[in-house]
Amino acid sequence: MKKLALLSVILLVGITSFAGTVGENYCLITTGEKLYLKKIRVEDANVSATLVDGKKIVIPASQVKMYQVDGEIFEMLPIYVNNENTGKETFMQFVTTRAGLKLYKYTMREDKINEKTGAHEKGSKVEHFMVFRGDQFYIEINDKNSENLFSFFGVN
Repeated sequence: MKKLALLSVILLVGITSFAGTVGENYCLITTGEKLYLKKIRVEDANVSATLVDGKKIVIPASQVKMYQVDGEIFEMLPIYVNNENTGKETFMQFVTTRAGLKLYKYTMREDKINEKTGAHEKGSKVEHFMVFRGDQFYIEINDKNSENLFSFFGVN
């Protein structure tokens, strides 16, 4: 429990300290270690990275809590659908914060079923938005609340 609390503090300090630092690429892993990167490639199960010293590494995505690339911050957060936890996590891009709430965006490909053949087909990429208070889920942005919530956060 103490490790989780310490990691949360490190994570919040890291976000606050480096949110405006463009060009500094890094990832924060679950041990609290911060790795400085030249490049990063995020896949479903792994994160491949080239460190500033040129060394190439592969880290299981489950061990990466957050990363920053070209000033954009991505955090591993739970996915909610219809305000219900799916039990899955993904990297979500930090968009903005206001009044203790943080807005995140993530993109998922929404597969569909071909009605004629019954086969699964790759669908288009769809952006989803979630709001968190601290590290706790607050609300999913949907068609009904998007106008008010985007206005609250000052996002078009």
